[in-house]
Amino acid sequence: MLKLKNYLNWVLKIREIVALITLFTIIFICLVLIGPIFLSINNIANILSVVSPIAITATAMTLLMISGEIDLSVGSVMAITPTITSLLALKGYNIFFSALIGIGIAFFIGLINGILVTKFKIKSFIATFGMMVIVENIAHLLTGGWYIYGLPPSCTFFKIFGGEIFGHFPVMAIWLLVIAICLWLLLDKTAFGNETLATGGNKEGAIKVGINTDRVKIINFMLTAFTASFAGIIMLSYIGGIPSGIFGRNLAFDSIAAVVVGGTSLSGGSGTIIGTVIGAFIVGALRNATLITSISSYWAMAIVGLIILIAVILNTLLELRRN
Repeated sequence: MLKLKNYLNWVLKIREIVALITLFTIIFICLVLIGPIFLSINNIANILSVVSPIAITATAMTLLMISGEIDLSVGSVMAITPTITSLLALKGYNIFFSALIGIGIAFFIGLINGILVTKFKIKSFIATFGMMVIVENIAHLLTGGWYIYGLPPSCTFFKIFGGEIFGHFPVMAIWLLVIAICLWLLLDKTAFGNETLATGGNKEGAIKVGINTDRVKIINFMLTAFTASFAGIIMLSYIGGIPSGIFGRNLAFDSIAAVVVGGTSLSGGSGTIIGTVIGAFIVGALRNATLITSISSYWAMAIVGLIILIAVILNTLLELRRN
């Protein structure tokens, strides 16, 4: 009995435990309701194509939320980057150069977000919501709400960012792995990661020991904008154009859901990249299941919202137990 209790205590100390249990539960339910097709090679590839943009954005969002801030503008950043890339490419510019311009603009948006929050003391929810509205509508004006197609052929560009490996799996999953490892190393193995944790956990204490908390937050805003823009480039390459309407509209909700379900504290100071990736798979699996079963997307959003609430409650209880 004592060994069982010690084992249980060890399991509960795993920050990603709630996300892991939730993911396995969802997979089990989907297997019961949908059948083996849910874990078929083709469907796993479909899930990866849904998960990758969410998880790529959410990994940097994890650092930002650990530092005590949030970014609602990631969906509009995801939209503006491929829009600018496509329009420049259609005017004859090299598509790699066009993508760099788009990503550069995303970095600038992240910088502005960081300055608004740290220097002008505007709450990040309000600052990034305003940025979301501005950038989203600029993207809409640039496209006129129409589908952008006819991009100059560039097999290398589209294969690098939107191709497939082993004949089935999207190469964006490799990009997710690379970015997740890089940001995991940044958070867990560098001084900047420690500064991010300190900034969100105890800002006043961090300032007293010489940490420039404003710099930490601005960098994390820029990293989040970068990953959102990179997700946009990946989706541009995967789809081959820009769909009509607002591209990436659900990205903010999905990425924040992935971060929260993955165990990152809403008040800042704690969180993991691994948990966020698991959270992204939870969101992606739910969205994939609704497509297979033809269930309304509104149900999917409602279920994700319910899972967020449950995850926050469980993670809060486990955090109290750990402390």
